[in-house]
Amino acid sequence: MTKPMQYRIYKRIRSTPIVGSIFRIANAYAFKGEPQCNKVIAPWKCWWDRIFKKFIVVLAFTIVMFFLEGSSLTEAPWNPADTVLSIFPSILGFGIGVYALMFIMPSDFMHHLKRRHESGKSQISHRIIPVDMGYPLSVFIVVLCIASICKLFNQNGVTYFASLLSLFYGLSMSIELMSFLFNSSVMIQSIRSVDESNKK
Repeated sequence: MTKPMQYRIYKRIRSTPIVGSIFRIANAYAFKGEPQCNKVIAPWKCWWDRIFKKFIVVLAFTIVMFFLEGSSLTEAPWNPADTVLSIFPSILGFGIGVYALMFIMPSDFMHHLKRRHESGKSQISHRIIPVDMGYPLSVFIVVLCIASICKLFNQNGVTYFASLLSLFYGLSMSIELMSFLFNSSVMIQSIRSVDESNKK
């Protein structure tokens, strides 16, 4: 596929209301925040490594849990959509608050990531920070939308499975977000320790 064609396809998807905004964040996440993420669709390998591989694992886990669930869906007292709607607004609020704090991250942390990436010592670029936080937050929003739609209908096999998948995938992205925050805090702490040692 030629580059002009890739540009046109990307622009067409981006111009789609709502879907285009979610797609832009997902594409940037797949591209690890590299500049071309705002011009073309990321290669299939990037989508597989960063998004689809994790989704397939969660999907397989959800299918197993769905068939292991022994009670009748019509009599089940628990609805996954209720759980999603009760916990994910708080998780989303927490995530947005942390995302806002990202803008006051120490500049030496960003420079450290940039230097290591440019020297070839690390594949992690400073550009990955906003997308590694933005994608889980967009997933939380999509999960809330799916759960809300499922609540409009009587609980059946389809809505139960969709809600269950949304719950598990949202939780997996919560783990992803916490892992990113932990790794970032450890790296910032190590940079500060080195700076303090140099001052002494």
